[in-house]
Amino acid sequence: MAASRNPRSPHSIEPPPGKRPFDVARALPLLREATRPYPKAALFELAAESYDSVFEILIACIISIRTHDATVSTQPRLLALAPALSHAGVN
Repeated sequence: MAASRNPRSPHSIEPPPGKRPFDVARALPLLREATRPYPKAALFELAAESYDSVFEILIACIISIRTHDATVSTQPRLLALAPALSHAGVN
């Protein structure tokens, strides 16, 4: 049986009978704890190095999609070659 929509909120979905609603406030701390031992995604490293314009994030995403995350050191080098493009009003 499909979950039914709550008429009071068009964005909430009532869980099927017998299931509890998903508790985001409970899930987030559990997810943070579970992911703590793993390295952060490459884009967090780039943002920490001030590569945080929309252009730079877009280029980093494209590079990441086409390569392996181990190439994160390639992204700052590539972006450093084209600083004028990253600040050409593409934000």
